[in-house]
Amino acid sequence: MTPTSANGAIEATSFQILGNDANPGQSGNPPTVRFNGETKQVIITGRLYVGSIECNEAVLQNVTYKQSENRLSVVVTHGKSDAHPDNQLFGSGVCDAAMSSDAYRAVVTFRKRLPRRVLATERGALGDTTSVTATYDM
Repeated sequence: MTPTSANGAIEATSFQILGNDANPGQSGNPPTVRFNGETKQVIITGRLYVGSIECNEAVLQNVTYKQSENRLSVVVTHGKSDAHPDNQLFGSGVCDAAMSSDAYRAVVTFRKRLPRRVLATERGALGDTTSVTATYDM
């Protein structure tokens, strides 16, 4: 995933799965957005329903900064994990029926200043979508 950024405003992005939970009922809440003015970082955390605990995981799908609107948009969705049969030699392996949700953390670091607004969206494996908009008070 490569961030889309006007004039190279984004310095770096990182995405980390913090753990999975075999109780997908924990997902469904909107993500949380925090701003760190010192490090020029936007930190987004959440929990997303991904499907099979063995074959699927949360993935950072899109990071876009629109300078004209001073807005960052981040989308986290579900995708195939390294253990998915499609990612194995000769497609070997089976996905189990145990469903899960992944806790995640996405960090977007800006070069000069933080965006005024952030739209964080999660798209779960059942087609569910949750979003939150946060405003940075400079």
